[in-house]
Amino acid sequence: MYGSIRHKLRFLRLSQLDFEKAFWEMGNLVRAPRKVFRSIVLHVQTTNRYVRDDPAFIIVFGLLMALSGILWGLVYARSVREAFSLAFFMVTVDLLVVGALLASVGYLLARFVFFDREMSRSSLSDGTNGTIEWGYCLDVHFNAFFPVFVFIYTIQLFMAPFFLQDKWISLYFGNTLYLLAICYYFYLTFLGYQVLPFLKNTHYLLSPIPFFIVMWCVSLFGFNIPQHVISVYILNDQ
Repeated sequence: MYGSIRHKLRFLRLSQLDFEKAFWEMGNLVRAPRKVFRSIVLHVQTTNRYVRDDPAFIIVFGLLMALSGILWGLVYARSVREAFSLAFFMVTVDLLVVGALLASVGYLLARFVFFDREMSRSSLSDGTNGTIEWGYCLDVHFNAFFPVFVFIYTIQLFMAPFFLQDKWISLYFGNTLYLLAICYYFYLTFLGYQVLPFLKNTHYLLSPIPFFIVMWCVSLFGFNIPQHVISVYILNDQ
């Protein structure tokens, strides 16, 4: 109990937060994601837990989401108030609420579909934590969602004038950006659960990717994804 309280108090002690590691993880989640998940193995060897014990990553992520929302709002919203409302929505709903829901789905899959009891007992006998923590599933989601943030919330913001043009080349690059973001999400989710030695058949987490590739091919016949997303999500045009 006291350990949990001390962990929560770290949110109030900025000097104890490892922001350097948080930025290192963010950079490598886009460039070399396997490095990040290999570092999790080292983390387990020292703490016997898979879940992050430092909230610096999510603090920085939340601030970046808020900044992105403000920028989107300043460009497309009708007022400064709407800009800050959009930023609040992105942080609370896109990052936290949706993150909690997808982490819960991941937890249920890990617990009831991929869980290997024999490997779990083997991990426990080796002195390694052989249990699935919901907090780790949330970490996996945040890791997988960060490249989505880079591609959709950041790059798309600056490329929107090009993506919104009624040209096939704009449609192609805009839709490809979404495909890349989706593939990154499922690939990093797979890597996150693959490092757990007591899970099996985690490669099934990659199975949605071919479906999205097919949908991407279909979309090239005239469905501009950025146009529709920005119209409904940012401009609220129903």
